[in-house]
Amino acid sequence: MKEKISRFFSGIQAVFDGTLLFWQTPRLWGLALIPFILLLIAYALMIWGGIESTAMVTEKLRHVAETWPQYLQWLIVPLSFMLHILGALGVILIFIFCSGTLYETLGGMFFDRIVEKLFAEEKGEFAICRNSWLFEVKGIVDALLYTLGTLAIALGALVLYLLPMAGAFLWMILISYRLGVFYMALGALRFGRSFADSRTLARKNMLAVTGYGLAVYTICLIPLVPLVMLPGIIIGGVLLQKSIIGHQKRS
Repeated sequence: MKEKISRFFSGIQAVFDGTLLFWQTPRLWGLALIPFILLLIAYALMIWGGIESTAMVTEKLRHVAETWPQYLQWLIVPLSFMLHILGALGVILIFIFCSGTLYETLGGMFFDRIVEKLFAEEKGEFAICRNSWLFEVKGIVDALLYTLGTLAIALGALVLYLLPMAGAFLWMILISYRLGVFYMALGALRFGRSFADSRTLARKNMLAVTGYGLAVYTICLIPLVPLVMLPGIIIGGVLLQKSIIGHQKRS
């Protein structure tokens, strides 16, 4: 039991070790600047879209409410408030499940270069695979499909909330594992490890991957923080894979 708990917390620690390693290596900062700007723009557009769509729905609600009986008019204010809350939650959920795909499509080449420079050139720990364009495209497609799958599972699994307390906990663990697999796989693509390879590795190390994903999930709940920590999250995914593979060799 002690070892299992240790593996879970090693996954959490990988995120912060990766972030610390990134910020302690100034030579990597320049590589993160362009994707940071791109992701910041995408993040701003998502917030703007959430605000605009919520305002549009609220305005339509007000027009519809004008036809309601007088004794129901008081419902406009609480319903508008609920719509704004749901809009904010929607933006957060979309960012949680799509930030990785945004990373891969908008800043992937730059973050891949960070991983390559850190682990292959400076540390000499991994051999870089000169992946074919087909492998790279497949990686992006796999990332997109996995994101859509996670989003579908997240929405479908909301039924778990019908179970008091336990339901919310089970939902969070399920989504954390999916996020852990996703972000761990992103960092491994540069070293020739496909999404399928990373998923197989994750299934054999569910506690560590879930701990890693839980840290990512928590970070994504805090506005703008993921943009600062995303390079470290990806580096942390590589550190986690390195730890898992090393643990398997010792076993």
